[in-house]
Amino acid sequence: MPTHAARVQKRLCESIGVTLAEVVAFGDSDNDLEMLEVAGTSICMAQGTTAAKRASTRVSQWTNHEHGVAREVELLCDALESLAS
Repeated sequence: MPTHAARVQKRLCESIGVTLAEVVAFGDSDNDLEMLEVAGTSICMAQGTTAAKRASTRVSQWTNHEHGVAREVELLCDALESLAS
């Protein structure tokens, strides 16, 4: 059975008409594995478990305590902005 986060992720995608391939997920522990595996892009925080790191598209250089998710979102936005110009 999917984890709670993965179920919510799938339901939300269905309700707003977005594919899982378009989703960016962030996680750091074993309870995030399925969510990280099904997202199109998945980023594990630096302090994440080995399994979470393996399940992710990439591993952040920052931890949660270093505002890793916010920094990664800024990088993603910068990349999108570069593509648009």
